[in-house]
Amino acid sequence: MKKYITNIYAFPGTAQQAQNMVTQIACDSLGFQELGTYHYVWADEPTNVLFGRVDGIVASLQHGDIVVMQYPTWEYDRFTNTLIREIKSYGAHLFFFIQDLRSQMSIEAASFLPTEINTLNQAEVVITHSDAMSAFLKQNGLTAKTISLHMMDHPVTFDLGPRPKYRPVITYAGITDDTKAAAFIQNWDNQQVKLRIYCNGQKPANANYLYAPWQNSDAKLLYDLRENAGFGLVWASDPTWQNYMQMNATFKLSTYLAAGIPVIANKDITQHRIIEEKHLGILVDSLAEAQQKVAALGPAEYDQMVDSIAKFSTLIRNGEFTKRALTEAIFNYYY
Repeated sequence: MKKYITNIYAFPGTAQQAQNMVTQIACDSLGFQELGTYHYVWADEPTNVLFGRVDGIVASLQHGDIVVMQYPTWEYDRFTNTLIREIKSYGAHLFFFIQDLRSQMSIEAASFLPTEINTLNQAEVVITHSDAMSAFLKQNGLTAKTISLHMMDHPVTFDLGPRPKYRPVITYAGITDDTKAAAFIQNWDNQQVKLRIYCNGQKPANANYLYAPWQNSDAKLLYDLRENAGFGLVWASDPTWQNYMQMNATFKLSTYLAAGIPVIANKDITQHRIIEEKHLGILVDSLAEAQQKVAALGPAEYDQMVDSIAKFSTLIRNGEFTKRALTEAIFNYYY
């Protein structure tokens, strides 16, 4: 039995980064082999071209192998369905590693949930983000076995430098335009606790903002967060994203913890118990409450959180959550 995992290329943003990281952990630590897919948009791709592309991806499979497909593939559904069909035609065991649930990312996509469930049910094991996500999927028809990841990993192979220091600053490492997910940025009016955002474009004239240039590499981002961030913000204004974050293991949270800084998150976030029990940050009901707590926090309390994060983040930096989930998925399938 050989173990394989799919991995996407030429797909911009965090989605590719997350898949690449999971693949690296699986291959380097658990003996998986990569099945790479190259992203391009060709909705009318001829059937013979599509089959040739998929055959090239799965050519090394044999009966009894395990294929972990990272979901979604971020390709059009015809490609995804063809790839699934070909994997199963070889007699390989299909697992899914959920990176995102497309149906939960916007209100417009909610009607896609039955199709998504049907796709996931073609697997023998599904690795979800959390117990809450597993419960949600099962309530909506998922019949496959589930394993919960609990936390995304963010591998780090370099020295991050000096210890973080307390600053009355809250940093948001995300898209800062006027999208609904980040609408809270437009209303930041606290003069004592600054909001720090990454921005290469037009900068709103607001004395309560601090600006940093967009970091074009993972190492630069982690260095910058550790040195200047103060606290890392995991937040959304859009109700759809607020609901999604109650089951989603957001990659942003793991990035902050990998950098070694405390997080600020809503009390409803799916990792709220981990954050509270392991002293990884501050849980609040509103950003006004977050501002008050950051202003009232002293360097000594901040240092205590940094100590707790330094220990806990070893798991994230070494890929332990991914390794555990993949190992449990294989073990539980055969056991």
